[in-house]
Order: sequence, then C-alpha cells, then structure tokens
Amino acid sequence: GEQSVLLVAALAFSALGDLLLAYRGERAFIGGLVAFLVAHLAYCALFAAGQDAVWSAGPLFLAGTVVIFAFALGLYRRLRPHLGSMRIPVAVYCGVIAAMAVAALSRGPDPVLMAGVALFMASDAILAFETFIFPEESAHRRWSAPAIWYAYLAGQALIAWDFLGT
Repeated sequence: GEQSVLLVAALAFSALGDLLLAYRGERAFIGGLVAFLVAHLAYCALFAAGQDAVWSAGPLFLAGTVVIFAFALGLYRRLRPHLGSMRIPVAVYCGVIAAMAVAALSRGPDPVLMAGVALFMASDAILAFETFIFPEESAHRRWSAPAIWYAYLAGQALIAWDFLGT
C-alpha cells in the first residue's frame, strides 16, 4: 500500500544520499543533503499517515515537540558559525529532520520508532560536527565514523522494522 511505497522511497533516497556523501566536494555533499531531505520528507508522510489525533493534542506530545525543536535549533546554532554558504541548506535540513521526528512522535507512544528516529538524528548530528566543525582528519574519527554508521543503520533498521512488523 501507500505505506510500503513511502518506506521504500525513504530508504531508497537514504541510500542515494549515502552514495553521494561517499564522494568529496560540495556538489556531492549538496546532492547527498537533498537526497536525505527527500528521504526525511517521505518519512514525514509515512509517519503522518498513522497519526493519533488524541495523542498529538496531549501534553507529552507537546513536550516532546519542544525537546525535538530545541535539539534541532541548538545543533544549528552550534554549527552556524562554521557553515558559510551552507547556512540556509543546513537550516532547512535541521527543520525537516525535526519535522520528521515530530511526525514520528505524533503516531503515539512507539518506542521502536522513536529509537530509530533518535538514532537517525544522532548519526546526522555527529556527521554535521565532522563535516563543519572538525573537517580535518583527526584521531577522534576512529570512534565517530563507526558511531555515525552504526547509529544510522540501526536507526533505519528500527524504523523499517516498526513498519514491516505492523
């Protein structure tokens, strides 16, 4: 159904983003950013399709929304001095990934889905720090590169499992 198409689209655009980010240069980076942006929008549509209107009006949802946007805004504020010409694209990306997390939260209490989304966001945050704040090769990449991949893969797997298991 529609959920399957959206899940496949999100995973396919994520894979395209991975491919593009494997290359160096601003064009490849922008292409990867756009691919992941489309993946996050597909996830937004997927998560919004199962929205729980009662849960979405409640205090826990509203508190979660504030936490999600505070995280995204805090991350952007920390990155902003290092972004140069990427300020607007990264601002848009931070907003869209926060919207994806809020859409996931709007489905109601779903620990598997929220863990997947949190891991996906964590991998993006670590990658953003690597790209913009610590762009030079350094010793801490021994732990950060595996952390990015493990968090990303586990996040995608949990999101897919949550939908494939229902």
